[in-house]
Amino acid sequence: MALTKQKSILAAGSFFVVLLLYLWIPQYKIVEKISDHRIDRSFSFGLPEGLYDRDITLELRTNIPFDMGMEIYYTTDGSMPDRQSERYREPLVFTAGEGLEIVHLRAVVYQGEELAGGPYDGTWLLSTVPESLEDLLIVSIVSDEEGLFDPRRGILYPPKSYVTTDYEGGWDEVHAQNFAQKGEDWVRPARIKIFEGTGRLVIDQGCGLSISGNHGSIMHYPFSLNCKAGFSYDGDENRYVYDFFGEQEIRPKENFYYNSIALKNSGNDYYWGELRDDVKGTMLRNTVGLRMAEEIGLLASRQRIALVFLNGEFYNLVYLSANPNAKTISAKTGLKDDYIIFQKGGERQSFTYFKLKRLYHSFPGIEESRIFESRQTFERRVDMEELFRYYAFECIVGNGDWPHNNYELWRYIGNAQEGNPYSDGKYRHFVFDLDCMYDLQAWLEDPWVALFENPDGDNCLLITLLQIDEYRCQFVNTVLDQLNSRTFSEEHILDMIDEENAKFSPWFTWIHGEEAQRGREENVALLKEKVLGRRAQVMAYLERYFQVNSPYLLQVLPAEHGMLHVNSLYLEQESYSGTYDAAYPVKIEYMDAGAGYALAGWRINGEQRAVTEGNEGVQLFIDKEMIKDGTVTVEPVLIRKKE
Repeated sequence: MALTKQKSILAAGSFFVVLLLYLWIPQYKIVEKISDHRIDRSFSFGLPEGLYDRDITLELRTNIPFDMGMEIYYTTDGSMPDRQSERYREPLVFTAGEGLEIVHLRAVVYQGEELAGGPYDGTWLLSTVPESLEDLLIVSIVSDEEGLFDPRRGILYPPKSYVTTDYEGGWDEVHAQNFAQKGEDWVRPARIKIFEGTGRLVIDQGCGLSISGNHGSIMHYPFSLNCKAGFSYDGDENRYVYDFFGEQEIRPKENFYYNSIALKNSGNDYYWGELRDDVKGTMLRNTVGLRMAEEIGLLASRQRIALVFLNGEFYNLVYLSANPNAKTISAKTGLKDDYIIFQKGGERQSFTYFKLKRLYHSFPGIEESRIFESRQTFERRVDMEELFRYYAFECIVGNGDWPHNNYELWRYIGNAQEGNPYSDGKYRHFVFDLDCMYDLQAWLEDPWVALFENPDGDNCLLITLLQIDEYRCQFVNTVLDQLNSRTFSEEHILDMIDEENAKFSPWFTWIHGEEAQRGREENVALLKEKVLGRRAQVMAYLERYFQVNSPYLLQVLPAEHGMLHVNSLYLEQESYSGTYDAAYPVKIEYMDAGAGYALAGWRINGEQRAVTEGNEGVQLFIDKEMIKDGTVTVEPVLIRKKE
């Protein structure tokens, strides 16, 4: 009898233990961390997330122990499911087709009236031609519908364009709309997943979703989006840890991360088609221009084509870009972002922020500029070679939305790092937003005219500096350096346009149709015409403002050991030829670079000239007397250093 009673007590105790486990375990999530993503094992959709080239079947089931009486409810529009949502009763079938379809499921588990688990979510990409996605990123964003489209607080409201020819409103009306508002009150919590075109999930975390851009990008819908990372949006991750742009190929030991990314609709270069006859958008200018900027040695943003889905529906074809800030610069330079400070906006705003305005700004009394008395200070604090390279580039490509806008200045304030040229604490530029280059719109003023004919208090740095003869010579020769380079050869630029267009065109056609694609291709042809005519325009500006009209061909033979510095170019065991002007002496310098050789002299047009013994970094200036029959040939003469 006692034994029976003891068994009853044990049985009752076991029942209560099981009951407690039953009530507690449904709330428990079996979570593990794989490749920086938290994987929830307490629920299954029956098929891993990713890319599929066939129809798929999803079987929703809970893995919670003792799941008797559990019911699953789901949504496919990104909204939060509840007991009024679709109840799961049988496997769900989704069909693949050409182009790209996205399936986004959210599911919850209820036991009676009580929420027992979730929400759980999964994303699947379907395409019968998966090879077409290989170079793309696929972005899926889920956010509360009211926070997006509600007339009172929706950040995407109103979802309309303001670029039609019959629009009679002004900027005041545009800036009064929800989509033009800024600040934390206009950031919405969201979940972002980013897949490589191969189907590999690389980002899965919370973010702060807002509208990106101030002028061109907010004039038409779908708007550009900004996705900010931070612990306030995701308790486990405050940044995007992924090398979106192949930076690791350059620095394989570095980890790359960003605190915000932009999904850009191409801004002023958006294809407006019949809506605006005066705007011939290609949606290619920015990505081509950024490639060119990097090729000539400037720090520049990078972009990748991305298909964006919002709450399971296609939103827009965009370029994913890392926003220009300290973390982006860190990824480019290898410097710690904690020690990088930057300012963007316009030229005057940037230099004023860094307390450098007084060193150059005296407009309109340019002749009284303090640059003459402060030149050494300016050169000590600013990378002058980079500055002229930056200004030359922007002028050559004709970026009309600059320098009063899209201007960023930065510097590093930490300790110098051996072997890192960016750690010297000097001010440098970062290139972004080139959507107005190569004569996009007639109402934009060519930067040459803006700088040299219509300067104002916001864009007078260059014309102030050019009062100094040495700076004037440096700028002219830097422009000619770039025009002589492969980057600015017309054939090379046209090839880049074709490459980027080949990536973009199929998806533009998929979204907008063949007729719109034909119209955009007409705009691409116009862009190519502008490229083919730009060199002549730049040379005309050089003649007008700098009297460049005495051209000659400079040929520089390679240094077998060490390096040659020709104006803004660095030549390592390679020959070079380019056209320059006799009125602006070209500076050539030999740099030992640890090769163990010294410069004995220069051979100019076959005639050797000696240099002072021991002066390894001697500079040679090509003057008018060296030019023979329109040509100058220069070759360094080296001797091995004595042990």
